[in-house]
Amino acid sequence: MTNETANLAEFETEKDAGSGDAGLVKLWLSAIDLASREEESWRKEAETTVKTFRNGDSSRNGAIERQQEFNILYSNIETLTPAIYNSTPIPDVRTRYNSDDPVAREAGDFIERCLSYDLDVDQFDPNMDSAVQDSELVGRAVTRVRYVPYISGDQESGEKLAWEEVPTEHVPWANFRRGPARCWYDVPWIAFELFLTRDQLIELSPQNGGKVNLDYSSVPDAEKQSQDSPPPEIFKRARVWEIWDKERRQVIFIATGYKEAPLRVEEDPLGLTDFFPIPRPLMSIQTSDTLVPIPPYRMYKAQAEELSTITVRINALIKMLKVRGVRDAQINEFDAIADAEDGDLVAMQDATALYAQAGGLEKAIWLMPIDMVQAVLQGLYVQREQVKQVIYEITGISDILRGASDPNETLGAQNIKAQFGSQRIQKKQKEAARYARDLLRIKAELIANKFQPQTLLMMTGIKLPSEQEKQMVQARIQQEQMKAQQTGQPPQIPEEAQELLEKPTFEEVLQLLRSDIQRQYRIDVESDSTIRADLARSQENMSMFLQGTAQYIQATAPAVQANIISKKAAVVIYSSFARNYKLGKSAEDALATLEEEAAKVEGQPDPAQQAQQQAQQAEQQKMQFEMQKMQQQAALDKQSKEMDMQMKREEHELQMQKMQADMAFREQELAFKERELAMKERSSLLDASIHQRTAEINAQATEHKARIGMETIEHKAKMARQPKEDA
Repeated sequence: MTNETANLAEFETEKDAGSGDAGLVKLWLSAIDLASREEESWRKEAETTVKTFRNGDSSRNGAIERQQEFNILYSNIETLTPAIYNSTPIPDVRTRYNSDDPVAREAGDFIERCLSYDLDVDQFDPNMDSAVQDSELVGRAVTRVRYVPYISGDQESGEKLAWEEVPTEHVPWANFRRGPARCWYDVPWIAFELFLTRDQLIELSPQNGGKVNLDYSSVPDAEKQSQDSPPPEIFKRARVWEIWDKERRQVIFIATGYKEAPLRVEEDPLGLTDFFPIPRPLMSIQTSDTLVPIPPYRMYKAQAEELSTITVRINALIKMLKVRGVRDAQINEFDAIADAEDGDLVAMQDATALYAQAGGLEKAIWLMPIDMVQAVLQGLYVQREQVKQVIYEITGISDILRGASDPNETLGAQNIKAQFGSQRIQKKQKEAARYARDLLRIKAELIANKFQPQTLLMMTGIKLPSEQEKQMVQARIQQEQMKAQQTGQPPQIPEEAQELLEKPTFEEVLQLLRSDIQRQYRIDVESDSTIRADLARSQENMSMFLQGTAQYIQATAPAVQANIISKKAAVVIYSSFARNYKLGKSAEDALATLEEEAAKVEGQPDPAQQAQQQAQQAEQQKMQFEMQKMQQQAALDKQSKEMDMQMKREEHELQMQKMQADMAFREQELAFKERELAMKERSSLLDASIHQRTAEINAQATEHKARIGMETIEHKAKMARQPKEDA
């Protein structure tokens, strides 16, 4: 399918998908289906190729005959993959253009040490081996980089970041999809096929994880099982697509068993410059018109099948190479003769009659001829070797075989063979080195942007001063300089303090690491394999330059000593000679400085006159120093007087403030006494009032008691009269 057709189909799908979450799910599932159909033929071919490599494809000749075939694919893959990738890359992080940039140099040291530690603990080599094998077997390999933070603690005690890492992960070739494009940098999206359990679904989406239908089973041939005996729940998984949308910089998780809404949508979780967590895939065969991979086995599949056919025929003919024949039935001793050991003689009963009738024992035995079978076998062996050579020429293994050296050969012969033997696979080696380098760059970008400062310090062990420490050292140095000016002695500055000031601060390095643009401009992340050719050329160029310099000095030194050539002319000629080697800007600056120094040497005055001028300059400098000392002393005296006046003014102000405070205290004390007298007067009045009220209450009580007594007496008298009246 062409890109235009794919884009048109995707546009029509987007138009008909609808709106909302359900429409988004339908849109992406349609896009993934289109991407799958674009590479459907390649996937079928890749699956067949893998079966052939595993010697498990029994569809053509049967399982028994398949084991007797010549598996040249397995042999080629096992020969090529170690030749393409055979050692862990060594990170090489340096300042770009080799410029003198202390901050960038320290930042590069941080990244290089982090990458070195990460390669030791990461499964980088197995993932690279799998990638190279996939590239040579099916035509495309994908490896992703993850950022994994480890959180310790809980919500009650508080969560904190305990550790973080950036591991690599090999992506199976069958579980990767991409958007329509002709070159990798135009790919709009990529997708990874995941198979998640119920717990993983709930962790991914607490709201919708329990609603997803587990539509995939890890049990082989689960789709052939009846409805009455479905696979157990433990073997069931949900097919989930992890989609990285480069245009919107979003990561969308969509399950095929739940089409109501996406399981999760994340906004640019890694913050990478190129967004995708993978480098450009490792592809063995590439063309500029499509990104559909091509299995390299396709290029020699016909020859491989011919080789297998020849091997099957050889095996069949070998079975025919048996000593078979007929014998005279009258020879009863034939079985004993056949089973006899070396040197044994078997007695024969009717030997005379046999010789008389048949004319000898050899006339009584006839063996089936095998000369024709042997001749055919020899021809098949020759043909198989020729087919193998054709396959080796197609794959480039012939160059590896020709490059194999003999330990008895000279070093020059071995170097020539090594160079010739690697010519055909240099492109594959370079592409594998590029792939490893790109993985390191993604790791470096995640380390620079995601890792916390304490993680960087723990992983690298680099000690840099902080901004506060540097300011404290600078203040201390300024104090030493002021003290030296007062005493007239040179300042005593420790070497450790001077070295600390020359180092960049950790805040400056961290700021550079966090800035994507500045980091890319000033730091270059490579591996030893990607810079090996440049280093070899630079070393060869430097060796030639040093040899030429030695020869030039040896030739021109006598002429300069004899005043035949001036020093300036010799230096100018040498500079012109050296600039042909492209030594870099720093060397160019050094050459320019050398020319200026040579010009100054030629223009120097008479030594006696120069000594007199130096003495005068020393005297003037001494006088200037004395004047500066006097001026500094006068300034110090003036400053001392001003400080004394200031201290007296401050003392007077303190005394005035003390007097004012004393007066205020006395006023407050008088006011307190007045308030105390007033309170005593009010207390006396209150006591008198209480006494008078108490007397009034007592009088009222006495009067009340008297009235009650009178009423009681009257009541008793009344009660005493009442019976008499009743009688």
